Amino acid sequence: MGSPPPPPPPSPPARVVLGALAVLLFAVIALGLGALHSNHLETRLTTAAATASAQRSDRYYDCLSAQAHTLITPSDVVYLPDPTLAAWTTLTKVVGGWAHVTLQLHQANLALTLQRSTHPGSCDGNDLVTVGHAPGGHIVIRSGS
Repeated sequence: MGSPPPPPPPSPPARVVLGALAVLLFAVIALGLGALHSNHLETRLTTAAATASAQRSDRYYDCLSAQAHTLITPSDVVYLPDPTLAAWTTLTKVVGGWAHVTLQLHQANLALTLQRSTHPGSCDGNDLVTVGHAPGGHIVIRSGS
């Protein structure tokens, strides 16, 4: 007749089972806390203050972009000479997607800077200014409008 069936495998020790349950419990708690944090973060980002700040930033960059389009033509090669990282980053955000920008002054026909301004048409207290050469060799300085 046949041989008797093999004995069932031994059950894992109790400490292995408890360890697995502890890991499972920790994972569930971590996922729950992550979900709560994400919900809180989303709520914070959609508050009126955050929305107003984002809208102000959009208006600022839209204003500077409009100024840049009045100062830079498609054939211009623009040098960004600003000494601060913040100003250089702002200028790159404003013209980096559509203007020909160079880091080499000798390759450019126009320099673009961000200047503080007090006139009513400024972009939150800043204006774009270009410096270039006219055909006769004269230096031409223009401000965004």
